[in-house]
Amino acid sequence: MTMQHSTAVFLITLCLSGAELRSQETKPATQEPIRVKAKQRNESKTLNPERSRDRGLWWLSRHQAADGHWGSADFMKQCPQGKACDAPGNAAHDVGLTGLALLAFLRSGSNMRSGLYKENVKRGINWLRENLHEDGLIGEADSISSMYNHGIATLAMVEGFGRSKYRSLKKYAQRSIDYILSARNPYKVWRYYPRDGDNDSSVTGWMLLALSSGKEYGLRLDKKALSYGLAWFDDVTRSSTGQVGYQNRGERSSRQEAMAKRFPSSKTEALTAIGLCCRIALGQTPKQEPIMQVAVDTILEKAPVWDTEDGSIDMYYWYFGTMALVQLDTPGSSDWLKMLDSALIVNQKTVGHERGSWDPAGAWGHSGGRVFATAIATLTLNAR
Repeated sequence: MTMQHSTAVFLITLCLSGAELRSQETKPATQEPIRVKAKQRNESKTLNPERSRDRGLWWLSRHQAADGHWGSADFMKQCPQGKACDAPGNAAHDVGLTGLALLAFLRSGSNMRSGLYKENVKRGINWLRENLHEDGLIGEADSISSMYNHGIATLAMVEGFGRSKYRSLKKYAQRSIDYILSARNPYKVWRYYPRDGDNDSSVTGWMLLALSSGKEYGLRLDKKALSYGLAWFDDVTRSSTGQVGYQNRGERSSRQEAMAKRFPSSKTEALTAIGLCCRIALGQTPKQEPIMQVAVDTILEKAPVWDTEDGSIDMYYWYFGTMALVQLDTPGSSDWLKMLDSALIVNQKTVGHERGSWDPAGAWGHSGGRVFATAIATLTLNAR
């Protein structure tokens, strides 16, 4: 496996609610969420996912750069002197990470007009808009990460437009959608470069979710792109297990050689989860498509476990798995959520300037850093 291939796979993991922060709230964003008593911190925090979500958002709000983006490699510039957070990632992912952080705020009730973190949302969306090129690409086409970055950022741009009802944003959201449509391979789907003749489930998942959101908010799109996307997932799904393959049926997610033994791909069903989420987003149901229930059963067999020794940590998988199970309201989801709370809430940082964040554990945490881990964990808690 090439290093370039492995770097791109990280963004598979980026990929991205309970009680929301309602738009009528007036608490200023500079005010810290209510503190948990010291005794409570040492007890089971699985009982308070809402507070854990709030603290994740709080940490993200304090580590946004002045220009509106979240820096994977330099977010600690926002920390007080002598109290810098650790665990940076790779700056090549800043566009995607900014989109991921914005989704965490947007799906917790804030938008560009209202909500506790409306200023953070406004600055982040404006940064994406400023990095939108005439051809519709958000960011630079300088690496195989650019398509992942664009898919996540487009989803954030579209939801920013739709949830904020900002008419002036519509043309920018449409332009980013148009780029996705133009980048699709003829009669197929997407991968690392526009119309490169190659296809995979990870890039395709993000593109389909962005297109689905665009459809929801009235943007123009080619319905053939959606039908080819569903056909792709049919082609790479095992009928016996519902497992989704990466480029071929039965093919698991790849890993960097150094991480393959530590975080085995056999410990996760990340691609199966994102395939299921795409089916849901595009209107399929288990009654119509029985393979969806087969996929649900496979996902339920691998509930979240935070164990750095056996390599079972995969925050991307937990996010999409949680979202799919909750949307389908499937039997067994309550047990999954209990396991999720044990995995995420108990391992959230509770002291220092890192308080509210998560360590970037997992196969790709070293690439995304603390911003990725905190954004995806917060999104997951929003989805539960």
